[in-house]
Amino acid sequence: HDKSGSIFKSSVYAKLFLLATLKFATRDPQGMGIEYEGGRPGWNDANNGLPGILGAGMPETFELKALIQYLVRVAKKYNRDFAVPEEIGQLFGAINGNLTSLEGFKEKTTRQNDVPWEFFSYWNNVSTAREIYREQTKLTFSGKTVDVRAETVVRNLERWLSEINQGIARAMVVGTAGYGDDGTSG
Repeated sequence: HDKSGSIFKSSVYAKLFLLATLKFATRDPQGMGIEYEGGRPGWNDANNGLPGILGAGMPETFELKALIQYLVRVAKKYNRDFAVPEEIGQLFGAINGNLTSLEGFKEKTTRQNDVPWEFFSYWNNVSTAREIYREQTKLTFSGKTVDVRAETVVRNLERWLSEINQGIARAMVVGTAGYGDDGTSG
């Protein structure tokens, strides 16, 4: 609900957009996995120890990729603008504004443990914007909305898909090589 107590209503598309925006803003510093935040990844009992070891999960990245692909298809098919809470509009703007800092950055995908400064800076700025969103919406939304154009959604979500695909490629390099192995031993 909003600050006046009125029930806040939005379309299903806007709700899925909100979910995708929050998940994209929760990617790890290398852009590979979605950070585990609740201490445990939820239903996946077999992996409940992973948050302390890894801190992020690739299955959630593939789910996010499928969700964003769906949102792009729907936006292209129906070409309808939609309204979102102003708080999610601000987070969407912060993500896209900070993605420009990664334009032109050509990272050579390696198994390095260090996070390149460009990735860390992007992650830090977007994580801060995400936490501001959470603080603003802890109890209520403001009740104000912003309109999002379908073309804007398609352009930016396709950019997000590119970032996700690059993160998946990085994860494949990191995840396919063992100790003393360049990843080609099978």
